[in-house]
Amino acid sequence: MKKGLLIICLAVVVFSLLVGCGSQSTPEPTATKQEPTATKQPEIEVVLVCDECAEIGMEINIWSSQFSGKVIFSVPNRTVVTRIDREYEDGRYWIKIRYQGKTGWILEDFAETR
Repeated sequence: MKKGLLIICLAVVVFSLLVGCGSQSTPEPTATKQEPTATKQPEIEVVLVCDECAEIGMEINIWSSQFSGKVIFSVPNRTVVTRIDREYEDGRYWIKIRYQGKTGWILEDFAETR
């Protein structure tokens, strides 16, 4: 009986070693979706474009903050402005612009690099 128990114990130890049971290896990292982090962007000139707005006589609205706030000023289609910052917010990029001494935010979708 003791001999049979010893064989079973040895078999369990060998099996554990072969399959890595109880090993201290580090598990493989799993891929996770991460949002980009905000980093200070260099100032560059961009052109704000909304041809559809221009066709119906509207200007492009500039906002007091990203995806909320109020319209603080508007600019005509194809106005050149200075992009002074860029931030990722709720799945979209927003840029902070400066135009004639005023600053505000607009979706990056409306900006084209010169």
